[in-house]
Amino acid sequence: MGKPDPYIAEIAQPDLAFWRSGSHGTPYVWRFDSGRPGPRVWLNALTHGNEACGALALTALLRRNPVPLHGTLTISFANPAAALRSSGDEPLGVRCIDEDLNRVWGRMADRSRTYEMLRARELRPLAHDCDVLLDLHAMTHPTEPLAIIGLIERKAALARSRALAEAIGFPTLLIADAGHASGVRLRDYGPFAADTGNAAALLVECGGWWEARSVSVAFDVVARTLAAFAMLPDDVIDTYRSEAPPLASQIVPRQRLVEAVHTITIATDQFRFAEDFRGDEVIPNAGTVIAWDGDQAIETPFDSCFLMFPTTKPQKGATAIRLGRFV
Repeated sequence: MGKPDPYIAEIAQPDLAFWRSGSHGTPYVWRFDSGRPGPRVWLNALTHGNEACGALALTALLRRNPVPLHGTLTISFANPAAALRSSGDEPLGVRCIDEDLNRVWGRMADRSRTYEMLRARELRPLAHDCDVLLDLHAMTHPTEPLAIIGLIERKAALARSRALAEAIGFPTLLIADAGHASGVRLRDYGPFAADTGNAAALLVECGGWWEARSVSVAFDVVARTLAAFAMLPDDVIDTYRSEAPPLASQIVPRQRLVEAVHTITIATDQFRFAEDFRGDEVIPNAGTVIAWDGDQAIETPFDSCFLMFPTTKPQKGATAIRLGRFV
């Protein structure tokens, strides 16, 4: 089956075979230690197997043997099995093997042995041994790049991650939300959502999963993160950044914060949107019907309502869409 127009893949998965062994025994995880005190930075990609942009940016960085000037730099490919199955023949690629890896982080104590749960347990020590997480993702639709900075109710953790986003300076659209009813994301796990400590995390949606632009954004965000923490020499960062296609615009506007104050969870098997929403739409008037869940109309709760992440595969119990307010 071919991809639905206009989702013609402009990028392909990198060859991950060389990186399979890892550096310290965990497959597809590489750690570089300066031997000096400093920040512990974790760069992660391929939480979903079809989101190749982050993997392309991180394999390019790995080829440079990026031993940091101080602290440690860890680079990982979270769901390589799903990535290896993303042959390019599926309409949306292969996101996971058994379940969504970005919903399992609240279930570490259960006995599930799905591929994603086993992989999350392998990666869990990284979350407890880092100060900064940059988790690179891509979206179904070609919307503006954005960073999810944390949970609205976790004020202290949210402040840490917002400070991280401001230090990096891009993306310019920042989202604070209530998480997902269907499970806990890596960016909201453990130390990243704790009231105490210094760990901060960003989940960056780089663009459409199939877009070359998303690769440019991934390179740019990685380079900005390395520069913000002085992890590598400036000339190395500049050379690394030059490997990616240039972004269409070099003008970076001031960052904006949206609070996702409403999460619409699907209650029936008859959920459908009123229009073909892609995300990033702003609905001007409160009371506008945007979806139906069985016989129940779903309306915008306030004026200038910002639509985020409309699902392409409605399933009962899953998140349909999030509704945001500009702060």
